[in-house]
Amino acid sequence: MEGSQLPADCAGAFVSVYLGSTNIIEAIKSAEDELLQDRYRPLNTHGAFELDLEELDHYEEELPSNDELLNLRNNGGIWYGPFNCYPPEESQIQ
Repeated sequence: MEGSQLPADCAGAFVSVYLGSTNIIEAIKSAEDELLQDRYRPLNTHGAFELDLEELDHYEEELPSNDELLNLRNNGGIWYGPFNCYPPEESQIQ
């Protein structure tokens, strides 16, 4: 969307969105609403998953830490993973 932080030559991107929610439908709607508010137009939700924070323990830098996930669950908010951009199709380039 115009005004987003994505590069001008970016045709789109995919991103993981982490947030606390009472149910999966509410989580999808909240994620899409937040993306729109931040000037990103969500076109497709590929998957939605509930994380078991007591069982989960991850160390990858691009993912939120367990403490960050617990904070989202307990205090609200949203955490975006990296935006993985892709270029326009060759036929769309003028």
